[in-house]
Amino acid sequence: MFGSLGDWLRSFGRAPLALDRASILAEAARGILSLGTFGERGAQVFPSGVTVRVVVHAGKADGVRKIVQSPTFDQELLADLRNRLVSVEDVPARRYLVEEGDVEAVDVVGDPRAVVFTLVVEGGDRAGTRFRVENVRAVWRMGRGPSHDDQGGLPNDLVLTDTARFVSRAAAVLRYDAGLHVEVREQREALVVHRAGGGQERPFHTAKGSVPISAGDLIEFNDGRQARVCVRCLAGEVP
Repeated sequence: MFGSLGDWLRSFGRAPLALDRASILAEAARGILSLGTFGERGAQVFPSGVTVRVVVHAGKADGVRKIVQSPTFDQELLADLRNRLVSVEDVPARRYLVEEGDVEAVDVVGDPRAVVFTLVVEGGDRAGTRFRVENVRAVWRMGRGPSHDDQGGLPNDLVLTDTARFVSRAAAVLRYDAGLHVEVREQREALVVHRAGGGQERPFHTAKGSVPISAGDLIEFNDGRQARVCVRCLAGEVP
């Protein structure tokens, strides 16, 4: 005989969730990992993007939204997934939804809408590298090599090149708020945004040191002469 209702429910895999930060993190990670399938040579393959859907009882939605919309929540989830997966590139893009319902739960499903932009490197030794921009994060770092500074501190999310010295380690930062913006960082005059509809802008010459970018725009990092490494901004998931 089971000692409690919780024990009985757990025996059937239906124990109620606490829906605190720790349990949502654990369920989100479990749900994402469960979507992995085995591809060629036994490697795990994940969807390009996922939606983490949290269902809560009436009156609790605002509190749970504050949890999942906190940048540190996604950072912690990402760190957990990176510890479990062989490649950082395996981690799908993520979006979060909080809804009210009768049965509280955390569900994870494959969802390409989690990818709002795809960045593609053009030129240099990393040409063809693709990077997904999720609609949940606020900051992504780009630059030369794996570290965003010379002290090996914050990592670059998108490594533009390993060898082109005219691209700084802290080449640029992208922010996704109401739209995608690129900051000049250490590139100064050597960062140019070429508009899809024509014309160009240099973030270094703006008051905030940043300019918005849209699908089709080209972000150029140059040496002041002919050499350049570029990033093309494309809408959504691009195969």
